[in-house]
Amino acid sequence: MEKLTDAEKKEILEPFGKRLEALIYERFKTKEKFLRDTGFFKANLHQFIKGEVDPQLTTLHRLANAIGITVEELVGEKKLKKTKAK
Repeated sequence: MEKLTDAEKKEILEPFGKRLEALIYERFKTKEKFLRDTGFFKANLHQFIKGEVDPQLTTLHRLANAIGITVEELVGEKKLKKTKAK
């Protein structure tokens, strides 16, 4: 399997970042509340939202659990369920 090009990575990571940010605002109203409630670092969250970093699978699980959804919902593989944040 060939490695993804930078452009291909960008096509995946930027929409993911936008989705992540929208979910955070939907469930927590502000990024600051999300950070306070979950313990994620501001710098890491900023990199995920901007599509600058490819999060590891364990990080995807942590983000999804913090938001109250599945990893599939977080990455857009499954229709979102209406659940409340933890």
